[in-house]
Amino acid sequence: KRFIKKIKSFEIYGDSKCKLCGYNKSIAALCFHHINPSEKDGLVRDAKISDLEIEIKKCILVCNNCHLEIHSGLHPEMLTVKYSEKPLHIYVTKYILDRKVERVKYLGGSCKKCGYEKCLRALHFHHKNPSIKEFGINAKAAMSLHKIKPELDKCVLLCANCHSEEH
Repeated sequence: KRFIKKIKSFEIYGDSKCKLCGYNKSIAALCFHHINPSEKDGLVRDAKISDLEIEIKKCILVCNNCHLEIHSGLHPEMLTVKYSEKPLHIYVTKYILDRKVERVKYLGGSCKKCGYEKCLRALHFHHKNPSIKEFGINAKAAMSLHKIKPELDKCVLLCANCHSEEH
């Protein structure tokens, strides 16, 4: 049902490739980014078919990687809302970010499938064999690299697009 709605969304939008980088390998890795969040009535995927066209006209189509890049500030021209330069929990945020940087470096620093390395938020830890997964890497954000290495060894680093393709 969700897949049919996504196909219908692309028909309405008139395209099925990322506006920023041209990615078009998998529709699972494409999403709609609201240009002005204050006009957003909800997520495109949750919109009724009758309201789909209205919501899509408020968006641009981007791949998962570019969407995360936009919200990480790498495409400032795409953000109509500026985020605070100092998050409320700046020290916790920096600590969590430092942990992710360590983990990403440990797994090679870039997507194992395509080599993507532009945006840290777009790099995901994918368990090669979900049946032996003990926990999600992000669920243990505060755990030291030393303690989390056994679980990281069960993973590969994938960008958001390749991760969507994998699933």
